[in-house]
Amino acid sequence: MSNPKISQETFDETLLENQDLFELSDEEAIKETIDQFHQQGIEDLESYIITSHPNSESGQKERHITKQFESHLEALDQCVNSDGTIVSIGQDEAVIDKITQALEGIYNFCNGTMEELVGEDKFEKALPFLTKFHSSCSIFTLMSFLSVVDIDQDQLAMNQVYILQKTAKTLASIISPRQKAEVEIKTLIKDNFLAMERLLLLISYFTNMSNSGSNTMECLETLRGLIKVASAACKNNEKNKVAFVRAFKNSTKNLNKTSSIALLIQGLQSVLNVNKSSDDTEMKKVCIVLMEEYCKLISVLCRYDDFRKDGAGSALGVDSSYGQNVSSSHDHVMEFNRFGVVPVLYEISLIALVNNEKQDSLNNIEEDMVSLAYSVLSATRVLAVNDEIVQNMVAQGVLKVVKMALAMGVKDVAISNTEEKEDSSNVDSQRQLLSAASIGLIRNLCGNDEIKTSLCLGSASDPSSSLLPDIVKAMDLYKDNAQVQEHSLGTIAAMALRKPANAIRIIQENSPKVMIAAMAKFPNNVLIQRQGALAIRNIVSRLVANTASMETTGTGDTNEIVTGQNESINVRDTFLDLGAEVILRQITGRHQGSVDEAYAALRDLGLEVSMVKYDAETQTMTRKTQMFGEVKSNFNKNAF
Repeated sequence: MSNPKISQETFDETLLENQDLFELSDEEAIKETIDQFHQQGIEDLESYIITSHPNSESGQKERHITKQFESHLEALDQCVNSDGTIVSIGQDEAVIDKITQALEGIYNFCNGTMEELVGEDKFEKALPFLTKFHSSCSIFTLMSFLSVVDIDQDQLAMNQVYILQKTAKTLASIISPRQKAEVEIKTLIKDNFLAMERLLLLISYFTNMSNSGSNTMECLETLRGLIKVASAACKNNEKNKVAFVRAFKNSTKNLNKTSSIALLIQGLQSVLNVNKSSDDTEMKKVCIVLMEEYCKLISVLCRYDDFRKDGAGSALGVDSSYGQNVSSSHDHVMEFNRFGVVPVLYEISLIALVNNEKQDSLNNIEEDMVSLAYSVLSATRVLAVNDEIVQNMVAQGVLKVVKMALAMGVKDVAISNTEEKEDSSNVDSQRQLLSAASIGLIRNLCGNDEIKTSLCLGSASDPSSSLLPDIVKAMDLYKDNAQVQEHSLGTIAAMALRKPANAIRIIQENSPKVMIAAMAKFPNNVLIQRQGALAIRNIVSRLVANTASMETTGTGDTNEIVTGQNESINVRDTFLDLGAEVILRQITGRHQGSVDEAYAALRDLGLEVSMVKYDAETQTMTRKTQMFGEVKSNFNKNAF
């Protein structure tokens, strides 16, 4: 049940009445009025009401600005019929200008970009207007404007298309948090987004229109805005993801009974075809950006990221009839794979990477191509969830793609002049994006034992084809990039699991040094601590347990190390000499999410270790947790 609210007029009238009745100063009248409404159960008054004195200079200015915002909302409301349809626009320039100015005004207010607004940053400036936008249910008005284009007509009405583009831009902005402080209010707005069927019908319509040969550029630009709205609506919102995927299946207007996911793949393939067939540079740029947005949407739909607590009273709770959030990501992945998204993503990744590889220098890499490569590799990664899909990816040629991307990410750049030095930071960020995306994909591919061995050791005929040296190089180059470090540690942990020969190769590549360095660099990153501890454990446990008889897969050097009599001691000492014990005990072991992995790693390093229960509130150890096997059993021998 929503909290009761009051209007600005009610607050102002009550304030002036209290001041006159009790002969209060301006400050006293404000405090008295706020306390009065709080006692009546009106909470969070300051978040949507201007509490300054209505007769003060600042109060009058703030109220004037708020009136401007409300006038924009009213202007849009006046254009919506009672049944939710939009009034006929036609060629009426006055109506078109009225709508576009209102949309632009709402966009600027809700982004905090108006010069007249007061606040330390854009979010502080935008918060009152976002709150008012939410409390006035204006999201439903904007959703109505998604129907401004008549999708039954064969010719585009450019005035309608222009308004739709403005609507999509405003919607995507309002439901996309720019920083953590915006999450709560924008999530509340996002939870009311219900126009999934309309969104899909528009995507289908403009996809078909882009293939007709006329107004292709406008169609692609419009599609970009619509896909961004879909991504923003579904990101961190499990309910909206399910609604988006199911909406088209249940639509009475979907005569072809195409699924939402099949429609997205068709749209992506259509943009890919336009990009390949067009010689227009501007058209190709639009295609590149649009393919990137499609890939981002695929990643959003196939990743579980809604970690809000379910239950009544939670500001961010999901209204779910199932009680607890259940991830739909696996079902979405399987459907994307079933409708053939893997070959399409592979072809797009080649376009992005081959184009960059042809550049004379990494300084000349096009940023939009790097962004596309990052997005398509990320989309491919979230799809690699089981052995069948991984093998399908390998059959398509994904190993060629990741090798190319990683090599570009860690490639040495020769900086020879002042201009190149100025661009070096931009180049470095692009290389980090490629490294993070490629290693993230490699990490998921390592779920297959044969593939991870090939990636770690290289082929039998060419051991130098191993990707491990480049992974270690990326960790060494980008020490401050948490994403690169976490993906690399996760990849090393997966490679070493159940594969002693891989573990030996990891030791040979001096991986322990960069592993321990990463864990020391990010002491508060639980994911890095957990993956680092897992990697240490998988390496040490395999080598120590198999010193006498190990798998002999690999090169001659590997076999010589395998049969060494002191190899088990050397492996442990390698990590201990680098300070692994201190890291595991004092950093990794203190996090709830990595304590079990730290315990296992310390145990396999041959160190004495025990589990304790730790009270976070009192910062004290409560009692030791007894582990089976630590204490000699005291069974009753005379029981039988």
